[in-house]
This record gives sequence, structure tokens and C-alpha cells, in this order.
Amino acid sequence: MKGYGLLLGLGYLLAMIVFACYLVDFHRLFRRLRPENRTMKPALVWLQVIPVFGAVWQFFAVRKVADSFANEWRSLGQPERPKPARVLGISKAVMDLVAVGAAVAELFVLVFRQDADGLVPFLFFCCVLFQVASLSLWIAYWVDATMCANEIGWRHSRKQLQPLGRAKRHPG
Repeated sequence: MKGYGLLLGLGYLLAMIVFACYLVDFHRLFRRLRPENRTMKPALVWLQVIPVFGAVWQFFAVRKVADSFANEWRSLGQPERPKPARVLGISKAVMDLVAVGAAVAELFVLVFRQDADGLVPFLFFCCVLFQVASLSLWIAYWVDATMCANEIGWRHSRKQLQPLGRAKRHPG
């Protein structure tokens, strides 16, 4: 039983490290956007760390990321994408809440219902299924947002170089 606890603890630690990397990446993402195009301060992404509040805040953060990207596209004069990363982010946030709901339901059945033997494995399966779906959506959201940020960074560098034009050659 001690090995199981250690494995669970290491898994939790790994998940926290990956989550911290995700938040650092989104903090940097917001800092790369022009201040006038940001719909929230970069440091506010860290509110997702707060238990319970973070589950609700992620819905707002997803919307703010998508709106900030849209503002940045507009300011660069580029054709706007239909709210980049919004669908994946909202889907991930909803799946997180569904996974938590399944876990709470499983806990409720384990504590209060002694006669629900067939229900516990079903709820466990649902919980694992929703968590895998949430993880997949989280990775897709992270990749999509990073790709948008990289493209915006590339457009910034192109836009800054365009006004300079070609260097004039001096007869030598």
C-alpha cells in the first residue's frame, strides 16, 4: 500500500509541475500581446491555481485569451480568426467540471449507498473517461493558443520590418 501512495504522490507532483508550466506559458503569452490588446493582466492567469475559484475562473480566462488574440489580429490588420482557442478552452473547462461532478458522485455513492455495487465501477469508468477527455482538450487548447501566439509574434516581427524597406546601396 505504501508504494501506491508514493506513486499517487509522484503523479500529483508531476501534474502540478505541468500545470505550473501551462500557467507560465499563458502568462508569457499575455505579455507578448500589446498592452492595449490585452483583455486581462498577465498575472491573472494564476488565479486558476485557487481551488474551486480556479474552476470557474478558467471560463473567464479562456474568453479573455480569445478576445485578446482577436484584438491583436485586428491591430495587425490581419484577417481575424473566429475567436482562436475559444472552443477548445471552453470544452476543456466544461469537461473539467463534468469530471469533478463524476468524482463527487462516485464519492457520494461510496459513502452513503452501501447497496450500489454496480454503480461504483460505472462512475469510476465515467470519471476516468472524462479526465482523459479533459486532458486531451487541455493539450489541444494549449497547443492551439501557443500556435496563435507564435503566429502573432511572427506577424509582429514582419510588421516591424516592413516600414524599413530595403536598405539603399551607396555607390562605392
